[in-house]
Parts: sequence; C-alpha cells; structure tokens
Amino acid sequence: MIGLIVTISIKPEHKDAFMASLEGDGRGSNNDEPGCLQFDVLQDTEDAN
Repeated sequence: MIGLIVTISIKPEHKDAFMASLEGDGRGSNNDEPGCLQFDVLQDTEDAN
C-alpha cells in the first residue's frame, strides 16, 4: 500500500480555483487510477490557507 500526505499553502485569492482543480484531480484519480481506493482533501480548521 502506498499513502501520500501532502501539505500545501495556497494564496487566499487562488484558493477557490485550486480547490476546484483538486476536486477534478481527485475524481480522476478515483475513476482512472487502478488501485486508488480513496482521495481525500482535508483543510486545517485553524488555518484558512
């Protein structure tokens, strides 16, 4: 099993576009990558960035 944990800081003015792009990436990973069981996006509740 391979697991990835990635931490990314996004400038506030780019957050909406980044999240929309990431949603599409996650959907593609789940649908098109054999063996991909889960793609989660989590946001720190204390850091809006």
